[in-house]
Amino acid sequence: MLLLQCVGLILPVIFEESVEDKMKEYLNEILYGARFVLHVALIFMFSCAKAGEVDASNDEKKSGSVILGLIGYNYTDRTIASYQVNGAGGGDISLSSPTSGGSGTTCCVQYEKARKIPVRAVVRWQEGGCFYHVKSQASNYISRQTRYYYKEKEVQVDLMHNGNPGYVETHFYPSGDIKVAITDEISLPRVKLDGRRPEKSNFERCKNGQKSED
Repeated sequence: MLLLQCVGLILPVIFEESVEDKMKEYLNEILYGARFVLHVALIFMFSCAKAGEVDASNDEKKSGSVILGLIGYNYTDRTIASYQVNGAGGGDISLSSPTSGGSGTTCCVQYEKARKIPVRAVVRWQEGGCFYHVKSQASNYISRQTRYYYKEKEVQVDLMHNGNPGYVETHFYPSGDIKVAITDEISLPRVKLDGRRPEKSNFERCKNGQKSED
C-alpha cells in the first residue's frame, strides 16, 4: 500500500517533467525553423538586390550620360583665341600641324550615350579683332590691348563613336566651315598642314582707337 502511494506521488512529477521537456523541444524546433526560413529569405533578398545593382550598372553603361573633353582643330592661318561648344569653353587653338589640331583637351560637355536622334551644337569662336592702347594713370605706361570679334554658328554633330564616346572635336576650316564630331579617341587632323605656315593674326587698330567702337 505504501509502495502504491509512493508510485502515485512520483508518476505526476515524471509526467509533468516529460510534458515540459516535450514543450521545450517543440518550441526549439519551431524557433529553429523560423530562423532557417528567415536566413533563406535574407539570402534571397540580398541576391535580388545584387542582381538589381548589376542590371542598373549595365543599363547605365549602355544608356547613361558621360562627360566628354573638348579638343579643337585649327586649319586656318590665324590663331583662335577662344571657342565654345554649347557654352563649354574650349580654350585657344594654335595653327594645326600634321599631328596636332592645335589645342589641348579641356573640360567638358555632358552627353547621353543612347541618344540616336540628330544632335546639334552651337559653336561660338573668335574670328578677327582689333587693338587699342590704354595709358596707365599711375605710371603713364601705354599698353596694347586686343578686342576680339566673335561669330556663332549652329551645326550638326557627327556621331563617330563606337559606343564609348570620349571627345567632342571641333574642326575649323579656312572656308569658314565648322565640323563637330563626337569620337571615342582623339583623331589626327583631317587636313595635313605645315604647323610653321605664316601666322596672320596681326590685327588692325580699332576704329578711332577706341575699345567701345566696332
